[in-house]
Formats: sequence, C-alpha cells, structure tokens
Amino acid sequence: MDYYTMDFDAMLSRLEDLRKKYNAELEQLELNVPGCLWSVRRNGKQNYLKAQIIDGKCKRHGISRDPDTLRHLCRKAYLKEALQAIGSNIQCLTGAKSQYFSLDPGEIIRNLPQVYRTLPEKYFFPDSRTGFLENLMSDGTSVNARIAAKVKAWCEEPYEQSDYMPDKKIHTTSRGEKMRSKNEVLHAEIMYRLNIPFRYEPVLHIGPYTFALDFAAIRIRDAKVFYAEHCGMPHNREYMLRHKRKMEVYESAGIVPWDNLIVTYGDVNGNIDVRVIENELRSKLL
Repeated sequence: MDYYTMDFDAMLSRLEDLRKKYNAELEQLELNVPGCLWSVRRNGKQNYLKAQIIDGKCKRHGISRDPDTLRHLCRKAYLKEALQAIGSNIQCLTGAKSQYFSLDPGEIIRNLPQVYRTLPEKYFFPDSRTGFLENLMSDGTSVNARIAAKVKAWCEEPYEQSDYMPDKKIHTTSRGEKMRSKNEVLHAEIMYRLNIPFRYEPVLHIGPYTFALDFAAIRIRDAKVFYAEHCGMPHNREYMLRHKRKMEVYESAGIVPWDNLIVTYGDVNGNIDVRVIENELRSKLL
C-alpha cells in the first residue's frame, strides 16, 4: 500500500487469514481446555479457578498452581476478544471500501472532463526539481546567494534520464511522476515532504559501465550532490551479487556510502521500514 492507494483487498485478506488462524486455535483450545477463568480472594490472596458447566451445573476447581491451564484460559479469552475486534475491522473496512475514492493521480485525471485529458499529465503537477529552494527560503532557511544559484542551476538543467522499458513505470507519485517501484515512490514522497530536490533515474557513465541510479539529490545547505539506491531484494543471491559489483564500480568513481551515496535496504523478505529510510535521507540531505 502506498500513500495514495488504499489497498482494501490486501487488508481484508490479511484480516480474514488472521480470523481463520485464530478460529482454528480457539476451537482446539475449547476442545482441550473447556471452561473459563474464575477467581476468588481469600485471606488477602487471589485464588484462580477454572469454571465449567457440567450436567447443567457450574463446577469450579482451583488452578492457581497450574500455570499451563492458566495460560490456556488466558489465551482463549484473548482470542475471543481479538476475533470480535477483527470482525469489527472487517465490517468497517468493507463499508469504507464501498465509499472510498482513490487518490491515485492518474485516476483523478481520468475523472476530469475530456478537454483536460487531452493534455500531458505533466501539466497537472509541479516540476519535482523546481520550487524546493523557494519553499525552504520561505521557511526561514538561510542559504547564501552562491549556493542558492548552484542549487537553482542544478534543478533547472536538463539531465540524461534512463529510457529503459518505460512501460514498467507503473506507479505514480503525488506529483504525477511515473516510477518503477513502490519503494521508489516512497523515497520520492519523503523527499517531496522534506523539500529535497532530486532527479529520478539519472544515467551515470563510469568508464565502460552505464548505470541508471534510483535518484540523484542535491543538499540545499551546501549544494552537495548525493546519489541514492534502494536494495529491495537482499534475500536474492544473484541480485545481491550484482548489487555488490555495482557498489565496487561506484567506489572506483568516488561514489561511496561514507561520503555521497545513500543506500537503503529491505529486510530478508524485502519489507521496508519507512522510519529507517527517512532517517537516512534526513541525516544526509538536510
């Protein structure tokens, strides 16, 4: 799920899977440990009992010294409460899904009158590389004239952007930029919010090698240019071997993590932590 698309189906699917799992566990516990927890206080001490209906009568016996039964009864109570919450969430999401309007920029444009849809999408969004410096200046950021001129020139100058398989750019940022992955959209949205000017998929030539990096970005306070890459499949051996070879070529050109290269990683399953990515971008680019 990205910032502008609510994936209700995925959320509902996860809740349904969790409900099935909890139901199966609860049924097994009900079969093996029938009854519920009861307690009485005697002589200033809490005593725990298992209460169970047998032949129409409530039977109770002490279990204070039986931690396994106590755990099972606590788990049963937890599962019942959790299942109620899951059911309420499923009902809430189902209702919200029927009333929710997508904020995907492309879909919003498709809902406009035909006269607007005849124009390129770029007309509807600000240029991602312009306006950043003005925004920071209006926030009281102090940038001297020489540095401001360098940042402005970097933002306005044309650059070689990768034209590799443009049909694979299927994700759209809030400013209408097409990108290949949701991870890249996430990076872009963070940089939008932090007023960091960037270039998407700039082509970099290093000796006989040609690379299309994920991003190049310029730091406003000193006009230093950084490169950023996201490594999304650390669990894939071939992917990581290519990544390591690329890092070696970058290093030969003076592009290194301890100076001007930002590299973020997914976990062993490819999942990402937004907080880690934002901290990396903040620490290097602000």
